[in-house]
Amino acid sequence: MIQVEKRYPWFGIILILFGTALLLHKMNVIDVKFSQILWVFLSVLGFSIAIKGFLRKQNGKIFLGSFLFLFSILFILRSFGLQHIEYDIIPPAIFFIIGFSFLMMYLNKLKEYIFLILAVCFLIIGGAFVLVELGYIYRWDVLDAIRHYWPIVLIAVGLGMLFKRRSINP
Repeated sequence: MIQVEKRYPWFGIILILFGTALLLHKMNVIDVKFSQILWVFLSVLGFSIAIKGFLRKQNGKIFLGSFLFLFSILFILRSFGLQHIEYDIIPPAIFFIIGFSFLMMYLNKLKEYIFLILAVCFLIIGGAFVLVELGYIYRWDVLDAIRHYWPIVLIAVGLGMLFKRRSINP
């Protein structure tokens, strides 16, 4: 006998909730903007993709879901007025989001050091650019440091590959 996996139509439920919120807004029952509904929808979608990736051990889904979830949270904070976020801070925030997405992939497979190395690199670059946008350091200092020290990334990736090989072949 063939076992059929029961799947719950989450996407359909999300569409119903999304449509209901838009309809209630059009009828002046609730006061929300389309962007607020969209970012909440995308954050729920990203979270569900990431969870599905963790359950199935699929790094691609973990990265995509984490990125979509965190990016949506950034715009939820902005659209609901919970945090004043200027558009200048979004590019550095993307480095942070990519770094955290790689960190989630590393947490899924702890022996994949390459994901940890990439996470740290993106988080450091994102942090440096956030400090530039906040006026603590100069943009040219960061770009000059990247221009001079980018080979460190190659060295770190190579070390990650060696440690991975060593942990596989004791």
